[in-house]
Amino acid sequence: MKVLVTGCGGFVAGVFSRTASASGHIVVGLARNAPSVGDVRQYPADSVLLARTLDEFCPDVIFHGAGTASVANSIKDPATDLEASFGTWRALLEAVRISNVRPVIIYPSSAAVYGHPAQLPVPENAASNPISPYGFHRLLCETLSREYGYCFGLNVITCRLFSVFGPEQRRLLIWDLFEQLRSARSRIQLRGTGRETRDFMSVHDAARAILLIAEAAVSDPTNVPRLINIASGEERKIADMALMMKKIVVPEADVEITFSGKITPGDPVNWGADIRALLELINDWKTAPLEDALRATVAAWDVDVKK
Repeated sequence: MKVLVTGCGGFVAGVFSRTASASGHIVVGLARNAPSVGDVRQYPADSVLLARTLDEFCPDVIFHGAGTASVANSIKDPATDLEASFGTWRALLEAVRISNVRPVIIYPSSAAVYGHPAQLPVPENAASNPISPYGFHRLLCETLSREYGYCFGLNVITCRLFSVFGPEQRRLLIWDLFEQLRSARSRIQLRGTGRETRDFMSVHDAARAILLIAEAAVSDPTNVPRLINIASGEERKIADMALMMKKIVVPEADVEITFSGKITPGDPVNWGADIRALLELINDWKTAPLEDALRATVAAWDVDVKK
């Protein structure tokens, strides 16, 4: 397949690009600041120029990785988050509409659209009740996807990612834990109560799942759901994951892990994904065990720390 990746310098998009390339697909990336390595091009300034790029490359699949990825930043500056998230997605969909190609378009949305789920594990047809600007803006993008699909026949698949992590991501909870545990302090503190739950998944497993979905959609577009949860399907308490990280990072150290009790604005209390749609589409789908994925992430960080 020929795969176009927007925002290819980002966390998920970057891993997806490398996963697709390693699987033998032809990958072209678009970035605002195009690097000098790989087949990465300058991101076109508007929909008309982007349409020309599409007609030139004729992709079978587009993965839209451009946009935002921070709940906290969306609360601090919702206008910028809206433009970077909704604006870039609108421009891409319009570019496809006016182009001569009709690729499979993958939109990596977020479980943030669910807010506080009324049921767990949460299925794709659960009510959408965002609790942050980030979640509202992702939901707006999903609505736009349905518009362009229904009105203009674009083949858009929305993948709702839950709590993805990996060595390429140096922020948020798991990176914070790594840094604090490496600090040699006898007592560290995390936000929340520790009883909050998340559905953790390696970004490499997420990228592999999305690539398999894209391949299936190119092969038979009628056989792929328009909306799919991307997660491990296993809900875990933050406190349990923190103890697992302690075992991996400082197994011999006597470190007390405490929690502040303060809930971060925009963060849900509990998340756990219903992944039956993913399993029905990819029969042999299986993620790496969480401890194995955490060990691989920590090992990569350790190498960089020692340089």
